[in-house]
Amino acid sequence: MTRLFLDRLTFLSLALTLLTGSLNAQQRATENRNDRSAAGQEQVIAETTTSHLPKNVAAILQTIPDDMVIGLVVLDDRGKVMFHHNSQRELPAASSVKSILLLELFNRYAEELDQQPRQDIAAIVQNRKHPAVAHFSERSQQEIAAELSVVSIKQLGSILIDSKDPSGKTYSNIVYNGAANVAIALLGGPAAATAQMQQRHDAFQGVHLRRYMLARRNVTGDNTATPFALATLFQTTVGKTPPDVMGNTVQELTDILHVTDYPNGAKLYAKGGTLYSDPVTQVRSGHYSNGTRTMNYAIMASQKLRSRTSGKQQHEILKQLTLDLYTGLQNPK
Repeated sequence: MTRLFLDRLTFLSLALTLLTGSLNAQQRATENRNDRSAAGQEQVIAETTTSHLPKNVAAILQTIPDDMVIGLVVLDDRGKVMFHHNSQRELPAASSVKSILLLELFNRYAEELDQQPRQDIAAIVQNRKHPAVAHFSERSQQEIAAELSVVSIKQLGSILIDSKDPSGKTYSNIVYNGAANVAIALLGGPAAATAQMQQRHDAFQGVHLRRYMLARRNVTGDNTATPFALATLFQTTVGKTPPDVMGNTVQELTDILHVTDYPNGAKLYAKGGTLYSDPVTQVRSGHYSNGTRTMNYAIMASQKLRSRTSGKQQHEILKQLTLDLYTGLQNPK
């Protein structure tokens, strides 16, 4: 009787364990489905809640060669998708991803944006083996260390976006990208920075930092984003507050992204990106408002580097193409 009782008890315990595990697994699956559902709804919106492309924009897209990829999206002030093409496709982001990086940087250090000098920044740029600067030449490392060792977080943010600090002092392309690398390092490196960006908004699930700026693109992978993610950054910051941001983070960020005031009262906030290596890349993203119409946009162009042209020559074509698309989206016909 005792043996039988124990056997039954063992069987009952095993059954309860399996049942509990099954319920937990179902709960986790449901939670995962809910998580995916939230992000999935964003994607469905971007793919279906849209009008046809304006004829002038569609005509431009019909002329692009087969080895070129274009992604674009326009969101209104409420985040509704007005026009899109490949809006959820991840494409090389170049420096355009720095706008989302800046949001995370300023939010992390919201209470100390003006503090300087900073030992944490100096420790990164003065360590030639740090992955943020190790891929630069010795001369470039010296320049980065000399320029960035004494800057504040606010200065660092201005430099990584516009190659200038708040005083208007200009910096080289090396320091411009070095500043972005310092920001990535302060956030814990490419993977940690990616995770923080993706937690901010469902749309940012389409953003991936896989390398430091100017590191080789074919080693750990390229930095990519979707047009939807880049446009959403501007839609959720210009005149608004994204979830879970601290203090005056948004105002500080938009002050840096504010590019132009036009005579007609229109305003432009923007961040672009350029890569001459393979694949050649041009990105335009921003927020344009003229008082009657608001356009949060991203236009991303990528093309495999052709053997008989230089990256700069090929890039000029992409630069003009994205400008034509931008103009067409501003004046849809």
